Amino acid sequence: MTKPVRLSMPIAFLIENIRTSGVSDDKLIQIIKNREFKFIVNQVVDPTMNFDERIQTAEELSEPWEEAIKEGYSFKFLHLNGLKKLLTLRFNKSDGVDYSQQDHKLVGIHLSSSEEILLHELIQGSWTVTKSSNFITITPKY
Repeated sequence: MTKPVRLSMPIAFLIENIRTSGVSDDKLIQIIKNREFKFIVNQVVDPTMNFDERIQTAEELSEPWEEAIKEGYSFKFLHLNGLKKLLTLRFNKSDGVDYSQQDHKLVGIHLSSSEEILLHELIQGSWTVTKSSNFITITPKY
């Protein structure tokens, strides 16, 4: 198994936000390449996101976003609020509804087995995912 591409938060959240519109990965790549954000802006969870600014940042940082969409990725770094945003965008989980925060950890998250694996892959650099009963706890590695 190859090591996943690592992305910074701005481009990873751009990808995850566009995914909330329900487009396929091929369409997602096309939208980003052609900067056709106007077609999906009213279908995403965060329509206020500055899509153009985020893709410009990705280009400036030479982020391998297309490879990340095709092959998967993990975050270079992910702080607590970024983790909460990821849970909202990728897993449709909300703080105070689907989990709670206790100090610097998130507890009581219910995910399917495949979602748990995906979450672990995405956040493995900064966070530890543990399962007890049917619930996930996410704790910082620092």
